[in-house]
Amino acid sequence: GQVHDKVSVSCSELASVYERVYCKYEVSMELMTRALEIDRELYGEENRQLAVGYDNLAGLHLKMGNYKDAEEMFGKSLAIKQKICGQTHRDVAHTACSLGLLCEELGRFAEADKWYKMGLDIRKQAFGP
Repeated sequence: GQVHDKVSVSCSELASVYERVYCKYEVSMELMTRALEIDRELYGEENRQLAVGYDNLAGLHLKMGNYKDAEEMFGKSLAIKQKICGQTHRDVAHTACSLGLLCEELGRFAEADKWYKMGLDIRKQAFGP
């Protein structure tokens, strides 16, 4: 059938319920992946909505201990955000800090420090000291 942005939103909302309320991560993953597919089809590869979808999927992968997949999804989100929003946009800071958390979980502390500092620097520029 046809894809529609409302279906994507519904998939994302339902995925959130399955993740947070029922802790059914596999079901949540399927729904998030479907939302991402719809967003990609509707908006293309370089769209903020797609970047947010990658962030959400990465967060679930992180929660499930799928660190390689989480890093890949955060990386895709970061690349999109940097391209469409610029290097110093607050959305870039959010994903940079998420990458910091991932690296911290993996014991890659120097890399985590780099990501956290990047997020902090961007937020200082956006919001002040």
